[in-house]
Amino acid sequence: MKTELVVIYDRGTEVFGELSKFTKWLSNENEALGGKAPLNLIKSKEGIDLVLLELSRIELQKERCV
Repeated sequence: MKTELVVIYDRGTEVFGELSKFTKWLSNENEALGGKAPLNLIKSKEGIDLVLLELSRIELQKERCV
C-alpha cells in the first residue's frame, strides 16, 4: 500500500505541476469520483485505481488544451 501511495503522489505532482496543488485536489470532493474526495478513496486498491484513472483523464484534458 505504501508503494501505491508514493505512485499516486508522484503521479499527482506530475499532473498538477506542484505538490500543493495536488494535495488541494486530493482533499476536495470530485464529481468524477462520485462526489467523494480522492483522499477518501485511496484507502483501497479499487479507490487507488480510480484516482489514478482520474489523474490520467486530467492529464489528457490538459494536453488537449495546449
